[in-house]
Amino acid sequence: MEQLRKVGDWLWRNKEKMVLAGLVLVLIYQVYKVKFAPPEAEEDGPRFVLPSGSVRDTITELPPPPPSDPDRPDTKRLVRSNPFSAIGLGGDNLDEDGQAQPELELLKIMPWTGGTFVAEIRTQTARPKRYGVGDQFESYRIISIDPSAKEVVVYSEEHRKNFTFTVE
Repeated sequence: MEQLRKVGDWLWRNKEKMVLAGLVLVLIYQVYKVKFAPPEAEEDGPRFVLPSGSVRDTITELPPPPPSDPDRPDTKRLVRSNPFSAIGLGGDNLDEDGQAQPELELLKIMPWTGGTFVAEIRTQTARPKRYGVGDQFESYRIISIDPSAKEVVVYSEEHRKNFTFTVE
């Protein structure tokens, strides 16, 4: 009777280890099944073949899409951009080549110390900030500021080209 009690105590103290060992054995078995699974017999054709003269043979092209309903309200204004992403898709903001332009807004150009100029720019994700020539922000870099034409040339690392913005 004493030996049976000792075995019971040992099992009670080591129950977590036994459950862990059982789970490890199940994992090893599942890995073995995946790794050394017998190859399935490959068939030369599809598993299910439609009989000849069926619907598949009579349809030659897809039907046209349904016409748009003029009474249906415009739902594009209900879609908002993700506030957690720094770069949006910007499908409406296209330049003359059909390429997407950066979502930047040039607010004003101001004189700065030492006879230089800074541009106040608002990005899609931040409040307006002032940037001088050579300054980098997000994925952009200021190339030049022309106060007489009120233009700023910005290089976009995402698009890998220069964009010109004017004060509106």
